[in-house]
Amino acid sequence: MSHPSVSPEAWPTLPYKDWTDTCATIHMWMQIVGKVQLELSPWVNHSWHVTSFVGARGLTTPPIPYGERTFQIEFDFIDHALGIAVSDGQTRSLPLGPP
Repeated sequence: MSHPSVSPEAWPTLPYKDWTDTCATIHMWMQIVGKVQLELSPWVNHSWHVTSFVGARGLTTPPIPYGERTFQIEFDFIDHALGIAVSDGQTRSLPLGPP
């Protein structure tokens, strides 16, 4: 089965000079989320358990175990929010933006 390709025109232009501060902020937020994953997820060699995946709205973690439940953290770059979804149905969201 073949997959349709995405044309280069579908991707926005991201001149690094224009979004340096945003890049640094996302990098710091990703480090915090990574530390949560590192602490709570079972160890996999080379720290492969500390990953983020590209999702439809941004970046997301795999499920992270916490006691009897699991949760996922998603950077939603469309709604500019950090979402946390828990396996028991709870959700929380924090706005992403300047302090």
